Amino acid sequence: MTERKPRDTIARDRFLQRLHEMNHQVESDTVIARENVYRVDGLVHLMVRTSRFHDRRSVYFFGLTRHIFENFAQLPHAVIAFVFSDTSEASLVPAQWLWKQREKPSADSKQFKLEIDKSLRLKVRNAGKPIDLGDFREDFRVL
Repeated sequence: MTERKPRDTIARDRFLQRLHEMNHQVESDTVIARENVYRVDGLVHLMVRTSRFHDRRSVYFFGLTRHIFENFAQLPHAVIAFVFSDTSEASLVPAQWLWKQREKPSADSKQFKLEIDKSLRLKVRNAGKPIDLGDFREDFRVL
């Protein structure tokens, strides 16, 4: 019996395959996190987050552990790829830029709960106003 991969894993694998097809060298970077962090062309640190669209709330949900996000955003050339599992599209957002945009959540918050709607407005749940990610849709130039 073969094991079926979850939809988010399939979307991540398709996204990484697209990078390979664009002639990028991609390798896993388990020093930063156990999974879903990669080095692209030996220079760019890439964190891949995936989500499917939740019809009831009309958003994609993503979670980022505060500690990992804060440390990741301090790396030079760090990018977060928000991959939408149902369309296989992605928004590639510079991590330092995103870190500066967020509203300061309470110090005891251990995870950023992110919601992105179909118009690519990102909102940290229970904090601040939405951040427009429209300019980052399918923008592979950040790599």
